Amino acid sequence: MFTLFNQVVNVSASYYVIMHYRQPHSLSKKVEQISIIDYEKLNISVTFHYCPTDPGCRVVIGEEENLTFRFSKGTFTAIIQHEKRTQLVGKTSSNII
Repeated sequence: MFTLFNQVVNVSASYYVIMHYRQPHSLSKKVEQISIIDYEKLNISVTFHYCPTDPGCRVVIGEEENLTFRFSKGTFTAIIQHEKRTQLVGKTSSNII
């Protein structure tokens, strides 16, 4: 399953990308297929840990590789491949470093 996210970037800067998710079915699930459009690294790893609670959990995209993302003002797009049982809650958010 693929999910597409678009996020508005108000200020050109370096950002962390934070994903809000719920993953109640397995202890942890490593995902290899996260792509940020116009970012040089095509596949970014992230682990969705066991998270059965409402409203869910958050993970910093690229944290395992100590990545940050430089975005220009406008919109960034992320494509996430995940199993159907992992629920991506709402949108990604981006926080300025």
